[in-house]
Amino acid sequence: MKLDRQRSQRIARKLDREKVKELAAQGLSNPDIAKHQGVATTSVWRFLRQLKPQQQQLDQFLNRRADCLAQIHGQALDVQERVLERMREDLEDDGKASALSPTVKA
Repeated sequence: MKLDRQRSQRIARKLDREKVKELAAQGLSNPDIAKHQGVATTSVWRFLRQLKPQQQQLDQFLNRRADCLAQIHGQALDVQERVLERMREDLEDDGKASALSPTVKA
């Protein structure tokens, strides 16, 4: 009975996740973060452990992002070159290129 009364009087605490991330980035230890948040050290430890795979994926994305964008840009330039070359070939094959004004050719 006494245990039930203690549980009902206990105030549920939640982590301020953004603040925990910020404090961890500043180099505070788990016990220090837990004191700051008013929660158990294991709560902080569990949250940060869950956060690691997400952070690794984000870091991996950020590291590869420039390469992916450069590759996409290169492919887009290749497509543009092929389209323009095909247009030139079509105009020259039909003999229409000489009849077009420079503005229309552009």
